[in-house]
Amino acid sequence: MSEGHFPAPSSSPAAPSPASTPSAPASVNPSGFAGSHVSFGLADGLIRVARGGEWLLLANPRFMASDDDEQLYGLGFIFRRRPGEGIRQSLFLRFDVRNTPGDNWYTTTSGGFEHRGALWTGRLRGFISPHGADVVERRIEEEEVRRPDGSTDTIRRTFERLEIPLTGAEAEGGLRIPLPPFLGDLRIFGGAHYRDGPSFDAQSGWLTRTEYRPRERFSFEFAAYFNRDFTEVEYLFGVRAIFPFGTGGGGNGKSMGGEHFWFEPPPFNPRAVSGKSASARRSKEQVVGTKPPPPPPSMAPKFDGDQPSDPDLPPDTEPPDGPDLPYDPDSPDWR
Repeated sequence: MSEGHFPAPSSSPAAPSPASTPSAPASVNPSGFAGSHVSFGLADGLIRVARGGEWLLLANPRFMASDDDEQLYGLGFIFRRRPGEGIRQSLFLRFDVRNTPGDNWYTTTSGGFEHRGALWTGRLRGFISPHGADVVERRIEEEEVRRPDGSTDTIRRTFERLEIPLTGAEAEGGLRIPLPPFLGDLRIFGGAHYRDGPSFDAQSGWLTRTEYRPRERFSFEFAAYFNRDFTEVEYLFGVRAIFPFGTGGGGNGKSMGGEHFWFEPPPFNPRAVSGKSASARRSKEQVVGTKPPPPPPSMAPKFDGDQPSDPDLPPDTEPPDGPDLPYDPDSPDWR
Protein backbone atom coordinates (compact mmCIF):
# COMPACT_ATOMS: atom_id res chain seq x y z
CA MET A 1 0.00 0.00 0.00
CA SER A 2 1.48 3.33 -0.98
CA GLU A 3 1.90 6.26 1.31
CA GLY A 4 -0.56 8.20 -0.81
CA HIS A 5 -3.36 6.40 0.97
CA PHE A 6 -2.50 8.18 4.26
CA PRO A 7 -3.03 11.87 4.90
CA ALA A 8 0.13 13.88 5.04
CA PRO A 9 1.00 15.30 8.45
CA SER A 10 -0.03 18.88 8.90
CA SER A 11 2.34 21.47 10.22
CA SER A 12 -0.50 23.61 11.56
CA PRO A 13 -1.71 22.86 15.12
CA ALA A 14 -4.98 20.98 15.46
CA ALA A 15 -8.02 22.99 16.42
CA PRO A 16 -8.85 22.56 20.09
CA SER A 17 -11.83 20.36 20.85
CA PRO A 18 -14.79 22.30 22.21
CA ALA A 19 -15.12 19.71 24.97
CA SER A 20 -11.46 19.62 26.08
CA THR A 21 -10.89 20.19 29.78
CA PRO A 22 -11.88 23.72 30.74
CA SER A 23 -9.70 26.50 32.02
CA ALA A 24 -12.24 27.46 34.68
CA PRO A 25 -11.07 26.21 38.10
CA ALA A 26 -14.54 25.87 39.68
CA SER A 27 -18.26 26.50 39.35
CA VAL A 28 -21.24 27.23 41.58
CA ASN A 29 -24.48 25.43 40.77
CA PRO A 30 -27.61 26.66 42.57
CA SER A 31 -30.83 24.67 42.24
CA GLY A 32 -34.38 24.86 43.49
CA PHE A 33 -36.79 21.91 43.71
CA ALA A 34 -40.46 21.60 44.61
CA GLY A 35 -42.14 18.25 45.12
CA SER A 36 -45.15 16.40 46.43
CA HIS A 37 -43.49 15.71 49.80
CA VAL A 38 -40.76 18.32 50.19
CA SER A 39 -39.34 21.49 48.66
CA PHE A 40 -35.74 22.59 49.05
CA GLY A 41 -32.90 24.74 47.83
CA LEU A 42 -29.57 23.23 46.86
CA ALA A 43 -26.11 24.66 46.28
CA ASP A 44 -23.44 22.51 44.63
CA GLY A 45 -19.84 23.55 44.20
CA LEU A 46 -17.55 21.87 41.69
CA ILE A 47 -13.85 22.49 42.26
CA ARG A 48 -11.18 21.20 39.91
CA VAL A 49 -8.72 19.02 41.78
CA ALA A 50 -6.76 17.54 38.88
CA ARG A 51 -7.08 17.32 35.11
CA GLY A 52 -5.62 15.74 32.03
CA GLY A 53 -6.22 16.20 28.35
CA GLU A 54 -9.51 14.29 28.36
CA TRP A 55 -10.37 13.85 32.04
CA LEU A 56 -11.13 15.93 35.11
CA LEU A 57 -11.31 15.22 38.86
CA LEU A 58 -13.74 17.46 40.73
CA ALA A 59 -14.56 17.96 44.39
CA ASN A 60 -18.28 18.47 44.99
CA PRO A 61 -19.25 20.20 48.29
CA ARG A 62 -23.01 20.49 48.81
CA PHE A 63 -25.46 22.30 51.07
CA MET A 64 -29.22 21.82 51.14
CA ALA A 65 -32.07 23.36 53.16
CA SER A 66 -35.68 22.15 52.95
CA ASP A 67 -39.03 23.62 53.88
CA ASP A 68 -39.41 21.19 56.81
CA ASP A 69 -36.34 22.57 58.62
CA GLU A 70 -33.85 19.97 57.46
CA GLN A 71 -30.27 20.72 56.43
CA LEU A 72 -27.76 18.64 54.54
CA TYR A 73 -23.99 19.02 54.31
CA GLY A 74 -21.90 16.81 52.07
CA LEU A 75 -18.74 16.31 50.09
CA GLY A 76 -18.26 14.22 47.00
CA PHE A 77 -15.77 13.54 44.25
CA ILE A 78 -16.48 13.20 40.54
CA PHE A 79 -14.14 11.67 38.02
CA ARG A 80 -15.23 12.77 34.58
CA ARG A 81 -13.69 11.82 31.24
CA ARG A 82 -14.35 12.25 27.55
CA PRO A 83 -13.76 8.90 25.75
CA GLY A 84 -15.05 10.20 22.41
CA GLU A 85 -16.55 13.16 20.64
CA GLY A 86 -19.67 14.33 22.49
CA ILE A 87 -19.43 11.50 25.08
CA ARG A 88 -19.06 12.13 28.79
CA GLN A 89 -18.59 9.46 31.44
CA SER A 90 -18.81 10.30 35.14
CA LEU A 91 -18.02 8.23 38.21
CA PHE A 92 -19.00 9.81 41.52
CA LEU A 93 -18.83 9.00 45.23
CA ARG A 94 -20.07 11.20 48.05
CA PHE A 95 -20.73 11.36 51.79
CA ASP A 96 -23.62 13.40 53.23
CA VAL A 97 -24.75 14.33 56.73
CA ARG A 98 -28.35 15.39 57.35
CA ASN A 99 -29.81 17.20 60.35
CA THR A 100 -33.56 16.90 60.98
CA PRO A 101 -35.81 18.75 63.47
CA GLY A 102 -35.02 17.68 67.01
CA ASP A 103 -31.27 17.69 66.25
CA ASN A 104 -31.21 14.18 64.76
CA TRP A 105 -28.17 13.41 62.58
CA TYR A 106 -27.90 10.83 59.81
CA THR A 107 -25.19 9.93 57.32
CA THR A 108 -25.46 8.46 53.85
CA THR A 109 -22.84 7.23 51.41
CA SER A 110 -23.81 7.20 47.75
CA GLY A 111 -22.16 6.54 44.43
CA GLY A 112 -22.96 6.08 40.80
CA PHE A 113 -21.98 6.06 37.17
CA GLU A 114 -23.30 8.05 34.23
CA HIS A 115 -22.70 7.66 30.50
CA ARG A 116 -23.98 10.61 28.51
CA GLY A 117 -23.68 10.74 24.76
CA ALA A 118 -25.09 12.81 21.96
CA LEU A 119 -28.07 10.45 21.52
CA TRP A 120 -28.59 8.47 24.74
CA THR A 121 -27.80 8.56 28.46
CA GLY A 122 -27.55 5.80 31.04
CA ARG A 123 -27.30 6.18 34.83
CA LEU A 124 -26.89 3.88 37.80
CA ARG A 125 -26.99 5.14 41.40
CA GLY A 126 -26.94 3.51 44.82
CA PHE A 127 -27.04 4.77 48.40
CA ILE A 128 -26.44 3.23 51.82
CA SER A 129 -27.28 4.56 55.27
CA PRO A 130 -25.85 2.66 58.25
CA HIS A 131 -28.30 4.10 60.79
CA GLY A 132 -31.31 2.41 62.29
CA ALA A 133 -34.71 4.00 62.78
CA ASP A 134 -34.81 6.75 65.41
CA VAL A 135 -37.83 7.97 67.37
CA VAL A 136 -38.14 11.69 66.72
CA GLU A 137 -41.58 12.30 68.26
CA ARG A 138 -43.47 10.62 71.13
CA ARG A 139 -46.93 11.28 72.59
CA ILE A 140 -48.52 9.42 75.55
CA GLU A 141 -52.22 9.25 76.44
CA GLU A 142 -53.90 7.50 79.39
CA GLU A 143 -57.53 6.45 79.78
CA GLU A 144 -59.52 4.63 82.49
CA VAL A 145 -61.75 1.81 81.26
CA ARG A 146 -64.41 0.18 83.51
CA ARG A 147 -64.82 -3.56 83.05
CA PRO A 148 -68.01 -5.62 83.50
CA ASP A 149 -66.86 -6.94 86.90
CA GLY A 150 -66.63 -3.38 88.20
CA SER A 151 -62.82 -3.12 88.14
CA THR A 152 -61.10 -0.20 86.41
CA ASP A 153 -58.03 -0.53 84.12
CA THR A 154 -55.70 2.34 83.30
CA ILE A 155 -54.76 2.05 79.60
CA ARG A 156 -51.62 3.83 78.37
CA ARG A 157 -51.28 4.45 74.61
CA THR A 158 -47.90 5.52 73.20
CA PHE A 159 -47.72 7.10 69.75
CA GLU A 160 -44.31 7.48 68.07
CA ARG A 161 -42.99 8.88 64.80
CA LEU A 162 -39.82 7.32 63.44
CA GLU A 163 -37.25 8.75 61.03
CA ILE A 164 -35.92 5.98 58.77
CA PRO A 165 -32.79 6.57 56.67
CA LEU A 166 -33.10 4.41 53.57
CA THR A 167 -30.88 2.24 51.42
CA GLY A 168 -31.61 1.71 47.76
CA ALA A 169 -30.68 1.98 44.10
CA GLU A 170 -31.90 3.47 40.84
CA ALA A 171 -31.24 2.75 37.18
CA GLU A 172 -32.46 4.82 34.26
CA GLY A 173 -31.86 5.31 30.57
CA GLY A 174 -32.87 8.16 28.30
CA LEU A 175 -32.91 9.38 24.73
CA ARG A 176 -32.37 12.82 23.27
CA ILE A 177 -35.43 14.14 21.44
CA PRO A 178 -34.41 15.91 18.18
CA LEU A 179 -35.09 19.64 18.32
CA PRO A 180 -34.02 22.61 16.20
CA PRO A 181 -30.65 23.86 17.50
CA PHE A 182 -32.06 27.12 18.81
CA LEU A 183 -34.46 25.21 21.13
CA GLY A 184 -31.68 23.48 23.04
CA ASP A 185 -31.50 19.91 24.37
CA LEU A 186 -34.40 17.69 25.50
CA ARG A 187 -33.97 14.24 27.03
CA ILE A 188 -36.59 11.80 28.36
CA PHE A 189 -35.72 8.97 30.77
CA GLY A 190 -37.34 5.85 32.14
CA GLY A 191 -36.14 3.41 34.77
CA ALA A 192 -36.72 1.59 38.04
CA HIS A 193 -36.07 2.30 41.71
CA TYR A 194 -35.80 0.32 44.93
CA ARG A 195 -35.46 1.35 48.57
CA ASP A 196 -35.52 -0.33 51.96
CA GLY A 197 -34.73 0.41 55.59
CA PRO A 198 -35.27 -0.70 59.20
CA SER A 199 -38.92 -0.74 60.27
CA PHE A 200 -39.78 0.00 56.64
CA ASP A 201 -41.50 -2.19 54.07
CA ALA A 202 -39.30 -2.46 50.98
CA GLN A 203 -40.58 -0.48 48.01
CA SER A 204 -39.86 -0.84 44.33
CA GLY A 205 -41.34 0.78 41.28
CA TRP A 206 -40.74 2.87 38.22
CA LEU A 207 -39.44 6.33 37.51
CA THR A 208 -39.55 8.80 34.67
CA ARG A 209 -37.53 11.96 34.21
CA THR A 210 -37.50 14.83 31.73
CA GLU A 211 -34.50 17.16 31.35
CA TYR A 212 -34.67 20.25 29.17
CA ARG A 213 -31.74 22.60 28.64
CA PRO A 214 -32.77 25.71 26.66
CA ARG A 215 -29.31 27.23 27.14
CA GLU A 216 -26.01 25.74 28.17
CA ARG A 217 -26.01 27.04 31.73
CA PHE A 218 -29.69 26.58 32.62
CA SER A 219 -31.83 23.45 32.76
CA PHE A 220 -35.24 22.28 33.95
CA GLU A 221 -35.98 18.86 35.39
CA PHE A 222 -39.12 16.92 36.20
CA ALA A 223 -39.03 13.50 37.89
CA ALA A 224 -41.83 11.18 38.97
CA TYR A 225 -41.52 8.02 41.08
CA PHE A 226 -44.32 5.43 40.82
CA ASN A 227 -45.00 2.33 42.85
CA ARG A 228 -45.14 -1.01 41.07
CA ASP A 229 -48.88 -0.74 40.39
CA PHE A 230 -48.77 2.93 39.31
CA THR A 231 -51.32 3.74 42.04
CA GLU A 232 -49.04 6.14 43.94
CA VAL A 233 -46.71 8.82 42.64
CA GLU A 234 -44.09 11.15 44.11
CA TYR A 235 -42.98 13.99 41.87
CA LEU A 236 -40.20 16.57 41.86
CA PHE A 237 -39.70 19.66 39.69
CA GLY A 238 -36.44 21.59 39.63
CA VAL A 239 -34.46 24.40 38.03
CA ARG A 240 -30.65 24.31 37.80
CA ALA A 241 -28.01 26.87 36.88
CA ILE A 242 -24.25 26.64 36.28
CA PHE A 243 -21.94 29.59 36.94
CA PRO A 244 -18.29 28.72 36.20
CA PHE A 245 -15.43 30.90 37.38
CA GLY A 246 -13.34 31.90 34.40
CA THR A 247 -13.99 31.58 30.70
CA GLY A 248 -16.38 29.12 29.15
CA GLY A 249 -18.32 28.39 26.01
CA GLY A 250 -21.81 29.71 25.55
CA GLY A 251 -23.40 27.16 23.26
CA ASN A 252 -27.02 26.14 23.21
CA GLY A 253 -26.43 22.83 24.98
CA LYS A 254 -26.97 20.62 21.94
CA SER A 255 -23.33 20.02 21.03
CA MET A 256 -22.23 19.51 24.65
CA GLY A 257 -19.32 21.74 23.82
CA GLY A 258 -19.14 24.19 26.72
CA GLU A 259 -18.46 24.37 30.43
CA HIS A 260 -21.55 22.39 31.36
CA PHE A 261 -19.98 19.36 29.69
CA TRP A 262 -17.52 19.25 32.60
CA PHE A 263 -19.12 21.28 35.39
CA GLU A 264 -22.68 19.93 35.39
CA PRO A 265 -23.38 18.23 38.75
CA PRO A 266 -24.94 14.76 38.75
CA PRO A 267 -28.76 14.66 38.76
CA PHE A 268 -30.00 15.32 42.28
CA ASN A 269 -32.04 12.60 43.98
CA PRO A 270 -33.31 13.36 47.50
CA ARG A 271 -33.44 9.64 48.30
CA ALA A 272 -29.87 8.98 47.21
CA VAL A 273 -28.44 11.70 49.45
CA SER A 274 -30.95 11.11 52.23
CA GLY A 275 -32.42 14.52 51.58
CA LYS A 276 -35.80 13.11 52.54
CA SER A 277 -35.90 9.77 54.30
CA ALA A 278 -39.01 7.83 55.15
CA SER A 279 -41.20 8.64 58.11
CA ALA A 280 -43.31 6.01 59.88
CA ARG A 281 -45.72 6.01 62.81
CA ARG A 282 -46.38 3.28 65.34
CA SER A 283 -48.47 2.93 68.49
CA LYS A 284 -48.48 0.66 71.53
CA GLU A 285 -51.22 0.01 74.10
CA GLN A 286 -50.66 -1.48 77.55
CA VAL A 287 -52.46 -1.79 80.92
CA VAL A 288 -50.43 0.07 83.54
CA GLY A 289 -52.81 -0.19 86.55
CA THR A 290 -55.98 -1.90 87.79
CA LYS A 291 -58.40 -0.80 90.53
CA PRO A 292 -60.52 -3.53 92.21
CA PRO A 293 -64.30 -3.28 92.11
CA PRO A 294 -65.97 -1.27 94.90
CA PRO A 295 -67.25 -3.24 97.94
CA PRO A 296 -70.91 -4.38 97.89
CA PRO A 297 -73.51 -2.18 99.65
CA SER A 298 -73.98 -2.58 103.48
CA MET A 299 -76.00 -5.62 104.64
CA ALA A 300 -77.20 -3.94 107.92
CA PRO A 301 -81.07 -4.11 108.49
CA LYS A 302 -83.01 -0.93 108.09
CA PHE A 303 -85.28 0.54 110.87
CA ASP A 304 -86.90 3.85 111.69
CA GLY A 305 -85.74 5.93 114.63
CA ASP A 306 -84.64 4.07 117.72
CA GLN A 307 -86.89 1.06 117.12
CA PRO A 308 -84.82 -2.07 117.76
CA SER A 309 -84.68 -4.63 115.06
CA ASP A 310 -86.44 -7.93 115.50
CA PRO A 311 -83.85 -10.74 115.54
CA ASP A 312 -86.45 -13.13 114.18
CA LEU A 313 -86.92 -11.07 110.99
CA PRO A 314 -84.71 -11.63 107.93
CA PRO A 315 -82.11 -8.89 107.21
CA ASP A 316 -83.11 -5.68 105.43
CA THR A 317 -86.81 -6.05 106.37
CA GLU A 318 -89.01 -3.83 108.48
CA PRO A 319 -91.12 -5.24 111.36
CA PRO A 320 -94.70 -5.66 110.12
CA ASP A 321 -97.38 -3.33 111.39
CA GLY A 322 -99.87 -4.76 113.86
CA PRO A 323 -103.60 -5.26 113.08
CA ASP A 324 -105.90 -2.29 112.95
CA LEU A 325 -107.82 -2.06 116.24
CA PRO A 326 -111.16 -0.31 116.71
CA TYR A 327 -111.08 2.74 118.92
CA ASP A 328 -112.18 1.74 122.43
CA PRO A 329 -111.25 4.20 125.15
CA ASP A 330 -111.84 1.49 127.76
CA SER A 331 -109.50 -1.02 126.06
CA PRO A 332 -106.01 -1.40 127.58
CA ASP A 333 -104.51 -1.27 124.06
CA TRP A 334 -105.54 2.39 123.75
CA ARG A 335 -104.42 3.57 127.16
